[in-house]
Amino acid sequence: MSSTAQTIPAAIQRIEEARNQPTDGTWAWHAVGSMVMGNVVEQRIVEALNKTADQLAASQESPEALFGSPRAWDRDQRARWREEGLDITAASRTTARDLVVETLVISSFFAGLFFLYMVISASWGDRFTLSLALAPLLLAAACRATEAIFTTQRRTRSQRWGALAAVATLGVSTAAILGVFGLTNTVDVGVNVLLGLLGVAVISVVAAWATAKIWPEPRQRSARPAPSNEKEWLEALGAALRARGDITDARVREIVAEAQSHAHESDLRLREEFGEPAGYADRFAPAPQVRRRRTAWMYTAVAVLIGIYNVIALIDGAATWWGAAWFALACLFAILEWRKVTRG
Repeated sequence: MSSTAQTIPAAIQRIEEARNQPTDGTWAWHAVGSMVMGNVVEQRIVEALNKTADQLAASQESPEALFGSPRAWDRDQRARWREEGLDITAASRTTARDLVVETLVISSFFAGLFFLYMVISASWGDRFTLSLALAPLLLAAACRATEAIFTTQRRTRSQRWGALAAVATLGVSTAAILGVFGLTNTVDVGVNVLLGLLGVAVISVVAAWATAKIWPEPRQRSARPAPSNEKEWLEALGAALRARGDITDARVREIVAEAQSHAHESDLRLREEFGEPAGYADRFAPAPQVRRRRTAWMYTAVAVLIGIYNVIALIDGAATWWGAAWFALACLFAILEWRKVTRG
């Protein structure tokens, strides 16, 4: 049997070699995807993959037969880690470098969307203005700033404050973007709109790659100082729970209150009893409905914004069938998400 892997790709290769089935590796990549997006500690992922590879080699059965779907495997692993009291979530600190690189990547995505829209709507004869050239970057910066402020406020205060801060940021960003568009919409760049958007997409990707190469990533990201007293420990616990995004604010307050009550009744300090706040926060199972409900509200907000745009366009006499189609699509996604919520 091959030696224990130390990295995620190597562990997935072990799973492929367990039965000499490349499809097992595909299953493993899908299983790992949600863990990586959830900022799970890499060591936990590697350990779980190695154990899975050993089980596949011993049974010679498919991963679907042993563990079910990749998402089922993911849920089972997290549930086991919680029962064992192991840390699940890795500490995450977004740096200025991350913000710049991510903004440029999102900019290339928006430019690609605009390009496809121009192709589908047969608008390749339109003028390529400076406002259209700046639009992908401005929208990307607004999206990334809104997300960063939302996650920061959610972690430090509450989900409600995070949502309010995000709405305020989005409002200010929208006003600023409209101001820039008003100043640059008459400036003709002098190239075909399709070539211009394709160029913006390519330039954004190249700029993101160059920034990542030139701007070195910190060797060790700054971590929050360890809590020095019981109050700081409880505050860190609340922040860790809110940062997950899958527990209600009421449940967070309940967990913190229970820990505080325990601190009054026990002779042990909270760190001695429960360990680090982030690790203790990982022990609580998520409430699936919370994430579904928040996703449904997000799609609803998008549908409302597109609806407002269509109303304004209708008043100005610039309404199009494409705007109505986007509104209908957003409403469809919102309805599907609310159906998931109502079905539990």
